[in-house]
Amino acid sequence: MRLLIVCIVASIFFGSSIFFTLKYLDDGKEKSADFGTLCDPAIDMEISDDGDLINMTSSRRRYWERICKPFCPKPEPKPQPQPKPQPQPEPKPQPEPQPAPPTPTPEPKPNPTPAPQPQPEDEMQDLLDAMNAERAKVGAKKLVLDSKLTCAATRHSKDIGKTRRCSHTGSDGSSPWKRAEDCGTKAYGEIVACGQTSPEAAVKAWYNSSGHRKIMLDSRFSKVGLAMVNNYWTAIFTF
Repeated sequence: MRLLIVCIVASIFFGSSIFFTLKYLDDGKEKSADFGTLCDPAIDMEISDDGDLINMTSSRRRYWERICKPFCPKPEPKPQPQPKPQPQPEPKPQPEPQPAPPTPTPEPKPNPTPAPQPQPEDEMQDLLDAMNAERAKVGAKKLVLDSKLTCAATRHSKDIGKTRRCSHTGSDGSSPWKRAEDCGTKAYGEIVACGQTSPEAAVKAWYNSSGHRKIMLDSRFSKVGLAMVNNYWTAIFTF
């Protein structure tokens, strides 16, 4: 096939495209085409992505490359797909810090009441000596310690020394006479002192009380039982 291409006129700008009217002989027949048509990638003579024609005869391609290609609009670059934004996971709410439970305060343990301590023998001897000194001033005979009366006196001092009760009646309701009887004897007088810290202080307290002084200095009494527990003093008398 013989191809003759004559470029005649025509330069018209529409947007970004340039058009030429082309006339050519193809097998003796005159044909024409717009250059814009030749540059249209939708026709049989397709234009590749780099602006080249494909599906074209070699002679037609040669003239197209020399005359048409320089004026064909460059294909616009295809937009690159943008990556879709990945959804970000919502932050999980953090649990509120819980305050530490308060440390329980241990309840104070009650201090145990100390067990009553029996009086030393020498302290009871000092008590007897102080009483006899006061008796001597009024001419009364000396008292002597009696073990059975001391049994009754000790029982009562332990009781009132533990319960902190200054009384002649025991916590069990007992009387001085009943306590003496329980210890195998009889009694006819009892005096107590509460809180004094020495034998001399106990005798002074008894002496300063007329009722107690009368019993302590009674000249008829010859025997006595003495006791002290936690500074609670007891003296119990018999004839």
